[in-house]
Amino acid sequence: EHELRPRRISGVAAHARRSSVWVARAAAVSGEQALEEALAANHKGLAAKLANDVLVDCTDPHFGRATLSRLHAAGVSPDVVTYSAVAVAWRRAGEEQKALKLLEQARAALAPKRGSGSRRAKRSHVALDVIFEDEHLAVINKAPGMLVHPTPSGSGGGHKHTIADGLIGRYGRDGLSRLNAGLPGCVHRLDRPTSGVLVCARSDLAHAELVVAWYAKKVVKEYLAAVEGVPAAAGGVVEEPVQGLPAKSEWAVERAFADADGALLRVLLHTGRTHQIRKHMAFLGHPVVGERLHRSGGGGAAAAGGGRRRGGGGDGGAAGALAAAPAGARAYLKAQTKAGGALFLHSRRIVLPSHPIL
Repeated sequence: EHELRPRRISGVAAHARRSSVWVARAAAVSGEQALEEALAANHKGLAAKLANDVLVDCTDPHFGRATLSRLHAAGVSPDVVTYSAVAVAWRRAGEEQKALKLLEQARAALAPKRGSGSRRAKRSHVALDVIFEDEHLAVINKAPGMLVHPTPSGSGGGHKHTIADGLIGRYGRDGLSRLNAGLPGCVHRLDRPTSGVLVCARSDLAHAELVVAWYAKKVVKEYLAAVEGVPAAAGGVVEEPVQGLPAKSEWAVERAFADADGALLRVLLHTGRTHQIRKHMAFLGHPVVGERLHRSGGGGAAAAGGGRRRGGGGDGGAAGALAAAPAGARAYLKAQTKAGGALFLHSRRIVLPSHPIL
């Protein structure tokens, strides 16, 4: 009655760490059956994840609407992925008005509750380096040291303005997608010290299409990372879990620096875990230049195929990062100490499967 591509359920472990039976079961049966069993067992966290895995491949909006109703009835709160997947199904079925109506409902359902501690972005005339813009998208070249959105506590290490604030200043709230609660336009994020390409949504439909593309792993994300030392191998793949979840990074040496004290790597992300590149480079024994938090990862030289290493050990903090950095980077790192530090990691390229609307 509805079309679903058969697929195995991925990323279930985070929602069922305490139950190896659930993990094995969800990996062995179809997505729909796993969802039914999770709902029947009142396993709400797992059900929410399984619903997204099923709906992201759904081409029948009626099935999507029915699944949303069942989640609500079971007390499971759909998230932005759930609503986006069903809205995209409506749009691709030629029912754009139904998609828009559902996204209106999503905005109300996903809005932050009073007293939740989250801080809304506000209008600010932050200078943004806009690479591309139309009525549906804005692509920003993010400067290092700037937060993408306000932190829940309102703290930002002394950084009063964010990319989200700048987007409101440039386009106004009505000129941005409002699907992401109090953060208009924000689809994904980069760490504060990371620079480079950031994709923002200016319409709810574009936002929904981007969310589905990201969740379905149809977006190519390529980074440049300057690392300490030079890996012996020309490239490789790291599949070390991050926060207990599967994570995969593919890397290649673009060039080595003078005196072999560092190298520039091209990194392709196959998953998008928090601090994934930073943790995977530390795992190789070649932390990102300027890295303070993730400096030792356990895999070390064996994973990297040997190579000259600088500071891949346990010396953390600003002192460890500075001591291990290539000579040419130290002056810059010293200058950035008071600003919260710097990280030589750049979002070089994001490739979407197509324009989300046009």
